[in-house]
Amino acid sequence: SYTTFAYGPVTLSSPTLGERDSLVVSVDVRNTGARDGVEIVQLYVQDVVGSATRPVKELRGFRRVALRAGESKRVSFTLFPSDLAFHDAELALVSEPGAFRVFIGGSSEQVQEGRFELRLESGCAALEFPQERARFMWTESVATGRGPEVQGVCRGLR
Repeated sequence: SYTTFAYGPVTLSSPTLGERDSLVVSVDVRNTGARDGVEIVQLYVQDVVGSATRPVKELRGFRRVALRAGESKRVSFTLFPSDLAFHDAELALVSEPGAFRVFIGGSSEQVQEGRFELRLESGCAALEFPQERARFMWTESVATGRGPEVQGVCRGLR
């Protein structure tokens, strides 16, 4: 793009995400250049402490946003507990409770950050999801804000 963009602070609909809830993550994006342009707004998550080593930032969604010179738009993503799932040591697809960081920006390096906690009110150690939920099916739920199309099942107690 032949222009520049600025990102406002990340806002979260709640500081916590429950096992049957959703979390809306938003940011204001402004075209600060003199030309119209298109920005790819990217959403990343990080599990702060988990039972398995995971990437520092995992891409969980993106949006293509066209902005005229000087124009601003609010861009929102909806996360569900299933969007935080990973394959554990037994290759089960699980989401574990705890602290998460969320990042939004035009790249993985230039981001704004927010924090939230996944809480499993049932006292479960993790939520397990069906294996037929492909690892990268998250894009549809995050992009459309629909869901949660899959509910987790309690696995173990804390």
